[in-house]
Amino acid sequence: MTDETLSIRLCNLPKVDPLPLPGGLRDDRKSALLLTANKWINGTTITFYFKDVGPDRWIERQKDEVRNAFAIWKALDIGLEFAEVKHEADALLLIGFIQDDGSWSYVGTQVRRQRRHGCNMNFGWDLTTEWGKATALHEIGHALGMPHEHQNPNSGIVWNEQRVLDSFRDPPRWTDEDTRWNILRKISAGAVQGSAWDPRSIMHYPFEPGLLQSPPPYDTQGVAKNLQLSANDAAWMRYFYPPITATQPISADVIVPVAREIGAQTDFTFTPMESREYRLEAVGAGDMRIALARVLQGAQSRMLAVADDAATDENAAIIQHLERGKTYKIHARTRYASVGGAPGLRIR
Repeated sequence: MTDETLSIRLCNLPKVDPLPLPGGLRDDRKSALLLTANKWINGTTITFYFKDVGPDRWIERQKDEVRNAFAIWKALDIGLEFAEVKHEADALLLIGFIQDDGSWSYVGTQVRRQRRHGCNMNFGWDLTTEWGKATALHEIGHALGMPHEHQNPNSGIVWNEQRVLDSFRDPPRWTDEDTRWNILRKISAGAVQGSAWDPRSIMHYPFEPGLLQSPPPYDTQGVAKNLQLSANDAAWMRYFYPPITATQPISADVIVPVAREIGAQTDFTFTPMESREYRLEAVGAGDMRIALARVLQGAQSRMLAVADDAATDENAAIIQHLERGKTYKIHARTRYASVGGAPGLRIR
């Protein structure tokens, strides 16, 4: 690898087996489920906590770079909120600063069920440098559900595989398995939005000339370091997490329609007339993820429950005791709607 490439270290994603899907699914349904698999319910407040692990202690100027990276993503005017919390138990993201473990994050909602060294995100080098700031943006991108862009199956990249393997055996001294997982592996076509490849994405590694055999001009020029969000990064984020500008009221015992488009989300507010146990349920054919949240002060809300009926015959349902006069938000994200189906939501 070139001296410039050797001077930086790269994200090494933990290997996670994809959630299994049953056999016999239509191709369009399978692709829709893969596309939405690790995406958050829009409107989620992603809480984060800086966790000290062993001798590796966070210092304030390093934390500030992570806080600033969250602010840059939020400045895209997305529907997600970010909040630092003081207690580990209150956090969705447990962020380590383990210096011999590299920088990495689990992808999207994988962070709910995956841990390494008690964390689900880690930074393994100085974040105050130019490359460190880009690393913070990159890892948060993963936590929001973004894969590595150079693994986009629509990129047209043809690797010089042996040269790639040989290069990455030098610093950062990855195993061939690591290199195949993080570089050579193509992610499923159904898991990427659209068809465009974006070599300027913050989620794209830099590569020296000669590692790519095509497409031109990257075969001879390589791919430069990306230090900021690209226009496509912003478009991707706004597609899955548009600003929630309006919600519609919903009443008990009425079926209301939800959006049919894959990945689209319909948002409701519900104010119970009595305190009791309620059942929120998806209605109709298709696949849906629903969520119930309690409205807090300001823009934040606290997620109470999430249900998903992906690739099952059962409709998603949440049973929860709700209090009279309190305001709740209900989110319904369509993962797949069958032809002729009319997905909806009902509260009983």
